Parts: sequence; C-alpha cells; structure tokens
Amino acid sequence: MHNIAIQLARKGYEITGSDDILFDPSRSRLEEAGLLPEKLGWNPDLVHPDLDFIILGMHAKSDNPELLRAQELGLKIYSFPSFIREQAKEQKRIVVAGSHGKTTTASMIVHILGKLGIKSDHLIGAQLDGVTDIVTFHGHPYYIIEGDEYPSSAIDSRPKFLHYDPDFLIITGIAWDHMNVFPTYESYFKSFVSLLESIRPDCKVIYNAQDEEVVRLMARFSHQNAIPYRHLDYDIRSGKYIVDQQYEMNIIGAHNIENLTAAVTLCETLGITQKDSLTASQSFRGAARRLQPLLSGPRGNAYLDFAHAPSKVTASVKAVDSLHPQNKLLAVLELHTFSSLNREFLPQYRGSLDRAEKAIVMFDSKIMANKNMPPLDDDIIYTSFGRRDLLIVRSGAELTTALEKLIPGEETEKSDILFMSSGSFGGIDLKKKLLELWNL
Repeated sequence: MHNIAIQLARKGYEITGSDDILFDPSRSRLEEAGLLPEKLGWNPDLVHPDLDFIILGMHAKSDNPELLRAQELGLKIYSFPSFIREQAKEQKRIVVAGSHGKTTTASMIVHILGKLGIKSDHLIGAQLDGVTDIVTFHGHPYYIIEGDEYPSSAIDSRPKFLHYDPDFLIITGIAWDHMNVFPTYESYFKSFVSLLESIRPDCKVIYNAQDEEVVRLMARFSHQNAIPYRHLDYDIRSGKYIVDQQYEMNIIGAHNIENLTAAVTLCETLGITQKDSLTASQSFRGAARRLQPLLSGPRGNAYLDFAHAPSKVTASVKAVDSLHPQNKLLAVLELHTFSSLNREFLPQYRGSLDRAEKAIVMFDSKIMANKNMPPLDDDIIYTSFGRRDLLIVRSGAELTTALEKLIPGEETEKSDILFMSSGSFGGIDLKKKLLELWNL
C-alpha cells in the first residue's frame, strides 16, 4: 500500500492516508516521500466528497470509521488488486499465481525483459537487485503481477488474483496454505478453480506439469491456450547451478529451476528465444529473502529465506543441502504465520526438516498470546515435524543461546545454516551473530 501511495504521488496525485500501525521500511519510505500521516489512527474527517477515490487495504476492517464514511458519501472505493487492474487496463497483464515461487518467477520475468531492453511495469512482493520500486505505474507495454490468493479487502472476500484479468497466466504450484482464510485444502484449491473459471479464452495459461495438484486443476478445463512446462535440464558444479550444460546461474535449488523454466516459457510466448532468456537470467541474483546468501567464508555458508509454508520449507532445505552436500546443514525455522502456529495445520510440516542434520524450530509465545492462540508444547512440535531431536526455542534470546550451542567456536568441518521465516527471528542481527560465532 505504501508503494502505491508513493507511485501515485510521483504521478502528481494529492495523497492522504491512514493506518493504526506503521513499521519500517513503510514508515521511513512514507516519511521520505512526505506522505507520513501526522498521527496514527483513523480519522473520518480526512474522507470528504472531493476525493477522487479511496484504495482500501487489508488492515482496515469492515467497521473502519474512514471506510464507513466513504461508503456514506458514495465515493469510489478500490481494493488493492482492483486498483492495480485499473492502472494496468491498457497493458498486457502477466499474472504469476501459485502457492510458491510467485515472487521469484515474477522477478525473473522483470529481470529478463529489462536485460533485453523490453520495458515493463510490475507489482512484486520483494525488493530486487537493481530495481528501486516494487510497484510501478509507467504505462509500459507489459504489466507483471505477483497474484496471490488472499482476500482483496474487508468488503471483498474474493482472492486478489481474480481481479487482474490476465493475458498471460502462470501457475507455479498448489500446496495448502493460509489456514486462517482457507480452513480446508479443498477450499484453498477452489480458489484456483475460480481463477481458471474467470480468465478469458484467449489467455495463455503456462502451468507446472510436474506439480500433481496443478495437473489436477488443469484436467478440469479444456483450455486451448494451455502451455505445460517441466524444469530445464541442469546440473550442479562447484556449488553453481548450470542450466542446459552452459548457462551458469546465481539461483539455488531445483524449485528455482522450475521458476526459471516458467519465466523462460512465458518469454518464449512473447517471442523471446530460450537462448536470450537464459543468457539474461545469468545475472539474476534473486529477490530479497528468497534463499538470499547471508554470509560465506571458510566456516561455511548462511542463507536467509522467506520460506514459511511446508512446501516452501521442504524445497529450501533440499536446495541448500543439495548445493553443498559435503557440508553439514543446520536449519532454523521460525513459525510466524497463523497457519504455522496452528496445531491442526502443524502436521503438514512432517518431514520438511529431515534433510538437515540439526534443526531449530522457533516461535514467540507472546505473539501466540496476542493472536489468542492456544500454547504449543514441545511434544506437539516433535510429533508434527516427525523429529524428536529438534531444538525448540520461544524467543530471540533463546535462539541466540541455541546458535551458540550448535555452532562450534572453533573451525571444524564446514557447515551451512539456513534461516527460514516470514518474521524477524526476534529482531536478532543474524549476520552479526554469525560473524561472532564463526570468528570472522
């Protein structure tokens, strides 16, 4: 939302906005742009008949006083995705959907097009190397959208991706997530059924033919413009992924090769050769916190990843373990989302950390209390993950102690450490701590 505000201000709109809580980087970026509200909270006096429109974010609930005032005045109210659709209505819209890989796949497409001199706009959920803004409104020929299945707003419960009306649609994979929104797997799967039902007949659908649930989805539709993809041939040499025997990549993991294949397949539908796409992809270094290299040295390697859902955790652990199979792997997973902290959903994680020699599972008891969720005892965690040797911690301070225990102070054999969370690990400066523990 704050990125949209900044972009519209640059286009000459007069912007006002409210929120009841602001964190960095949103706060700092709004302040830099001169858009930071004078005070936090909701003020219906800011809503008046002269406003051209309102964009309603997910943090404002249906009884929000500013929203109620806007409805009373009959103002035009956009949800986040419906506004993106309005801005991109004259452009060719490329939507990347799926339970995992959306950010990376969309980022790869932006990167490839940019390297080849093809201008595009984008909406992506993470910062990219060489890209200042994660939302742009320049009116370029293509608009690349990371399309998620979360509800659009407090007054529109439809998944966001139903708004975008794509010309090109990529479906990367389907694995249950967001239990607070989709209480059953079938209710989650149904959102993707609705997506396929909503698209135009001329929309090109590029889908992962190696994902059983995506194949099950596509079997329900006789879409004449469906294009399946399977991951490109690759091997690993000296810790690098080599695609098609000659293209050395700066990405990690078989799942990211699948994401690359989706991006390359999309580009082929735009008339770009596979050779040109792969050449351009060699300089792609990933989106922020997507298996992002944190530290590398004589003691080993550390990575920071956004993985939180079971399928993402499994893929990321496998990726790092496969990259340096001779190194021992320590996996650190913070349970932070509603689903991951729910005892009914936790068994979905079974086996996800098995490839790590040592593993830490962290969750903050205070966050659970704030969410009115019942506490988790150690036995629930052990049983859900299928590992009795997990080290379980409940705060940033306990995580620090655990790292000091598991990471030897003197050089022995090399080890890799993978930190996975959509949270912040209790505010620990992970890189600083590792430099201290590795004596670097």
